Amino acid sequence: IPIVSSTITNCKTIRYFFYAHTRLLSILRKYAKGDLVRTGATRFASHYLNLKSLYGKRKQLKLMFASNDWAGSSYAKKPLGKRVYKLVMDNKFLAKINLLVNYFEPLANVLRRVDGDTPAMGFLYGDLLQAKQEIAVRLNHVEKKYGPIWEIIDRRWDNKMKTTLHKAGYFFEPFLLL
Repeated sequence: IPIVSSTITNCKTIRYFFYAHTRLLSILRKYAKGDLVRTGATRFASHYLNLKSLYGKRKQLKLMFASNDWAGSSYAKKPLGKRVYKLVMDNKFLAKINLLVNYFEPLANVLRRVDGDTPAMGFLYGDLLQAKQEIAVRLNHVEKKYGPIWEIIDRRWDNKMKTTLHKAGYFFEPFLLL
């Protein structure tokens, strides 16, 4: 999906920009009260975690870019610095990040369960059904927004997981019978 690809690419640009320059990273940490990127609960959801972290620190990033620390740095005058500044200050770009977080968060919760130590097969079928519904709710039931994501989930689900065994695991899971 083009919006997903371009937004993730721009977020990587922002992240790499800060982490490639120690002085700039120091300024970021001063305003963001920590790092932009945090380690994930699951290795499969790193893009989601990075998007969520960036979106969660958007106000602090805007404050940093409005500060004298930024204005006085040599990075503010460089083309990449100007590009990152424009991205962080662009509310439409930040709205795209929020959209992607709403796409990925329910799926990241499914991945967290699958990546855990407890058996997950009985829950997987139900978790994916629930994740799809949560995505629709987060996107105000606007099919134009959630439809492409549902299509990808269904295509992968049909090919790999929509088996009789997964359905049986779901229907016979004792915790779900309560």
